[in-house]
Amino acid sequence: MSPLESIQSSEERYSLAFKATNDGIWDWNLATNEIYFSPEWHALITDPSQAGIDLNTWLERIHPEDLPWVERDLTAHLNGLSFRLKANIDTCIKKDSIVGY
Repeated sequence: MSPLESIQSSEERYSLAFKATNDGIWDWNLATNEIYFSPEWHALITDPSQAGIDLNTWLERIHPEDLPWVERDLTAHLNGLSFRLKANIDTCIKKDSIVGY
């Protein structure tokens, strides 16, 4: 198997596993400040009919009690003080005009 075929096979396995979980994912490109939110993420977090969401909109949806430590940990991570940023964050879920955390 060529390196390209190996990568394609790995990506296909990842894609199948990801679709089976129905998890929403997001990916933030720090070099361009572009953020990708998967369709599953949109379906879980917001009304899918809404336009795209950016980082500021996402930060506005974080529960007010979580926001200080999220901002602190994110800033520390971006400043190179941590190798990985991992957090379970309560975010505002808005579906069918119902808002909850």
